[in-house]
Amino acid sequence: MAEYQVSTNKTLTQRIESEVSKQVAHFETRQPNFGFVNGQHYYSPVTYTWPDYYNGERSKWAKFLAFGNTLGMVILNRASGDWLSKRKDQDFEVQGQLAKGAGAMRVLFYIKTRHGANMDGMPETYKEKVRANLGVTMEEVTKFTNEYIINSAKAVKEDFGDIFGGIFLDETSPWLDETLQNKVIENYTGLYKQLKEELGHDTLIVINPGSNTPKSMMDACDIALTYESDAAKYIDPATKYIHPDHYKGIPSWRFWHVIHGATQQNIDDVFAKADALGIGNLYVTDRTFKVGDGSEDHPQENPYDQPPSAWVEDRVRAWIKGVLPFEKRLAALELKMNELVTEEEHPQQ
Repeated sequence: MAEYQVSTNKTLTQRIESEVSKQVAHFETRQPNFGFVNGQHYYSPVTYTWPDYYNGERSKWAKFLAFGNTLGMVILNRASGDWLSKRKDQDFEVQGQLAKGAGAMRVLFYIKTRHGANMDGMPETYKEKVRANLGVTMEEVTKFTNEYIINSAKAVKEDFGDIFGGIFLDETSPWLDETLQNKVIENYTGLYKQLKEELGHDTLIVINPGSNTPKSMMDACDIALTYESDAAKYIDPATKYIHPDHYKGIPSWRFWHVIHGATQQNIDDVFAKADALGIGNLYVTDRTFKVGDGSEDHPQENPYDQPPSAWVEDRVRAWIKGVLPFEKRLAALELKMNELVTEEEHPQQ
């Protein structure tokens, strides 16, 4: 009996130790969920505009912050991610404090990565492919080394500790070269682990590939911006693999879609598509994107240089509250009533 009791206690102890180990590992990697809730809607605008809190009612940022505690993430972006040439920028500090005070869950700091062109083992041919794809000089590619990215991240945490919530790593698509795809993902996964070690496991790491990724790329981030393109393309049934099946089972809050070029005719379909795919973080704007005679860094038409129109923001609020279908029917009813009133006031002769 005593031997049985000892054996049972030993087994129970092993099970407890095993469960504790699992929980610790769970906590030390990507968990907890940073306050996000699976299935909930979050307005996460692309806030690349300069902090303009001093403009009062004319402030672009004020329009974003009006969404209050329904805000998921906002982005502070100085000079396309240059946080080293000037430290502790007061405008960005004040704007970040206002964003947190308004209710934003996380204030992120923008840093470019140039598709991992300067990470370990990347050949010169890949660097050239990245340069050509972005339409920039080689110097604007080669400076974004792992060391530069990590030092930039450490600088913003040191300078903006009170508002620092995470890093937004732009230009992280693994698709530019299929032969190097696995190496690119491996490098980004390594960068993710390094950033966690340097900044702390409670730091939110967001990547922006701008399109779908292999499932393994989700190990290189906490949240991935997996669609950044036009509204017409987003809702087109012919557009395949916006959200591939291998994303199934991954919480909705880990995905962020950015849709520009929305119209009054298709915006409700955009929200319906996002809900059907199970996307937690969304930004929709009627502003349009066009490279034209510019480059990816300086496009001819920039969808992020101004907030969306008021009618877009109204539809966003309805989506967040989960009343979009009701408001859609109400809008149709109001339109019909206006038509009837017009007919009564101006009957056909």
